[in-house]
Amino acid sequence: IADDWWLRSATSGGRDVLDVPLELSAGAQPNVVFTLSDRRPSLSGVVQDTNDRPTAAASVLVFSVDRAHWRRGSRRVRLVRPATDGAYQVTDIPPGEYLIASVPRVTSDAWHQPAFLERLAPGAARVAIGEGEQKTHNVRLSGAR
Repeated sequence: IADDWWLRSATSGGRDVLDVPLELSAGAQPNVVFTLSDRRPSLSGVVQDTNDRPTAAASVLVFSVDRAHWRRGSRRVRLVRPATDGAYQVTDIPPGEYLIASVPRVTSDAWHQPAFLERLAPGAARVAIGEGEQKTHNVRLSGAR
């Protein structure tokens, strides 16, 4: 049954501390409200080559349009490898506006860097994910970056 639930948010002082660090001072006793949901959002689809054939030749990078989330450890910046049939899936991604792009095989953690995301953003597709939504979006291979 635990697989049916996901941590939707953890709010303290009106901020979701899953998205921004929780800063504590000595002796502080923060009030944090944890919200679980059984409405698990996901984004899936197929990576396609220029002839619309499925391919596993590139990873899929999904990242928030909000640059404040462009940091290491953000749950709103996700890199996934497609299966051999080109199918990919990103699960438990918070509702919001995202950019999605294919990226060549990434051998470093460059995809965590804001400068890397900034270069991808103009050619990325925009997709909105709602609360509990299971969205499908195919991704076309893009040129090397």
